Amino acid sequence: MRTQIIKEIFFAEIEKESQGRLKIEPHWNGETAISYDALTTISDGSKADMGIVVPEYTAKQLPLHQIFKSFAIGPDHGASQVEFFRRVYAEIPEFNAELERNNIVNLQFFLGYPVGFFSTRPLIN
Repeated sequence: MRTQIIKEIFFAEIEKESQGRLKIEPHWNGETAISYDALTTISDGSKADMGIVVPEYTAKQLPLHQIFKSFAIGPDHGASQVEFFRRVYAEIPEFNAELERNNIVNLQFFLGYPVGFFSTRPLIN
C-alpha cells in the first residue's frame, strides 16, 4: 500500500512539478541494492540516481548520523523535528561533510526512524 501511494502520488507529483524533466523509475525489494548496500549503490551512481538510505546500516560511512538513532528525548511535533534536522545540517558543517565524503546529498530526511532519501546531486527547483 505504501509503495503504491509513493509511486502513484509522490513520484507523479515530482514528474508534474519538474514539468516532465524528472521521471522516477521505481525499483523495490532490493531489486537494485539491498538496504545495507544502498549508500554504496547511490554514491557510485552507476545503478541508481537516488534512493533510500538507512544511516544505521552504514555506521562506518556515516558515523555522525548514528547520533539520531533512538532519540529518547527530543522535539515532540513534526514541525519541530523538521526544524531540528534543518538546524543540524545548517549549523554543523561536519554533517554535510560526511555526506560529501560519500558523494551524496540529502533530499529528504524521514522522521520516525533515521532514514533519508539521497542522491549524488541536489534537486534544483
